[in-house]
Parts: sequence; C-alpha cells; structure tokens
Amino acid sequence: MAALKNTVLLVEDEPMLSDMTRYAFMDAGFNVIAVGSAEEALGLAFCDVEFDLMFTDINLDGPMTGWELTESMHDMRPDLPIIATSGSASREEIAARVDGTSFVSKPYMSADVIAMASRMIEEARAAQAKSRRSAPKLVNRLSA
Repeated sequence: MAALKNTVLLVEDEPMLSDMTRYAFMDAGFNVIAVGSAEEALGLAFCDVEFDLMFTDINLDGPMTGWELTESMHDMRPDLPIIATSGSASREEIAARVDGTSFVSKPYMSADVIAMASRMIEEARAAQAKSRRSAPKLVNRLSA
C-alpha cells in the first residue's frame, strides 16, 4: 500500500509566488490546494476539506487578512500546523499574534519551507498519536 501524500493548503494572492510555491511543494511529493484569499481558505475548512498544513501569506488582499485567517484557522483546528510568511512582518510579530505558528520571511528558499513543513506535519502526527494512546479507554460496562 502506497503512503498517503501530505496535503498543504497554500494561501497566496500573488499568482507568480503561488505557482512557484505550489510547484516546490508538488516536486517534494505534497498534494497542494492553492487558493488566493483567506475567505477561500476558510470556506474549504468549513466544508471539511482535509489538509495537513496551511502555508499562508500574512498580507493578503481582500476583506480578511492573513493574520485573521491564521487566528480563525487556529481556533477551528488548534492542532493544524501553520506556516505564515511575509515580506514586512517579523518573526516576533507572528509569534505574538498566533501561538504555535511558524514564520518564514520573504523571500524564502523553497527547500527551507519544505523542510519546515515536513517537520511540522511529522510532529503534529506524533502528538496526535500520543494523544490517542493516552486517552482513557472506554470500558463496556454492559459485559461486566
């Protein structure tokens, strides 16, 4: 049985940068869902579209910023790994705004983003597996 590919939700409103990042993820073996706005990304999350990580620009055009998207997504799916990127925000600003969100400055090296994404997905899966193992087992009291 083939291993399942990791899926990245890519939120970038600059088409050239979106294409470059999408191809980098695809070349590394990821599935990519690319959208151009925060509203589209939230719509996918509300429709229960599955993805393993969100990579988003902070400075998105439209009524909702990347900041607001990151905060909303974290509220909806607190275990979702998120990488935020910006050419103007600092790592400290990101950390202060949304706990647990990683940050990469623009311009970034695709290999660095891929490595970060792979590590974050692996860590999230390990934490989920540990949580499942430590969850209390339900006992069928009817059979007692």
